[in-house]
Amino acid sequence: MAVHRSPLWIVILLIILIPLILYLFNLNIYTFDEGFHQKEFSKYSVQEKLSGENIRELNQNVLDFFKGKKELPDFFNAREKEHLLDVKNLVNLAAKLLIGLVVLFIILLFFLSFFLRASFKTMKYLSIIFIVGSGLTIFLTLFFWQNLKSNFLGFFTSFHDALFDPGTWAFNPDFEKMVVLYPQEFFQDIGVKIATNTLWMAGALLVAGIVLWVLFRKRK
Repeated sequence: MAVHRSPLWIVILLIILIPLILYLFNLNIYTFDEGFHQKEFSKYSVQEKLSGENIRELNQNVLDFFKGKKELPDFFNAREKEHLLDVKNLVNLAAKLLIGLVVLFIILLFFLSFFLRASFKTMKYLSIIFIVGSGLTIFLTLFFWQNLKSNFLGFFTSFHDALFDPGTWAFNPDFEKMVVLYPQEFFQDIGVKIATNTLWMAGALLVAGIVLWVLFRKRK
């Protein structure tokens, strides 16, 4: 699978973009998957812990806030609202980044086709990109999954320390109910779902890459 020097940098960039796009896509999917959220609320008896509250409506309000449609209800205190605003900014940044990376991926594919003069070799390079990109995604996802399962608390803490200011993301469940509505296990399960779906998509991409490679070899 030797790669000609001229489009090498394009091939490398396309390979790197694959795991980034898959992760961001699945992050966006499960951030706004109300059906999955409701299953999690039932799994961890959130409604029983927040008796008198409509958790479906609360969750919908949070998602609408992320979309810029509503303000947060007074169920959340000032610190919680500040943190959710930080989360909203990250969610919106991730969505914009996903769109930007998809556009960049398409542009790079056009550049690759230009370098190869839209020749039959495009199939060869596309197969390499799919195979290596999906392989990289699978490797990274298994590494992520292992950390998620073996030391979620450490992963969760490091993740928040990297993205949020110290002291802005830790809450007391006795009087700050956001962590009752969204317990730590909720995020662990979302991480598992993101990893699982990413693995399935990477596997499909790997199969597509192998098929393209076989077709290229047959027509060579």
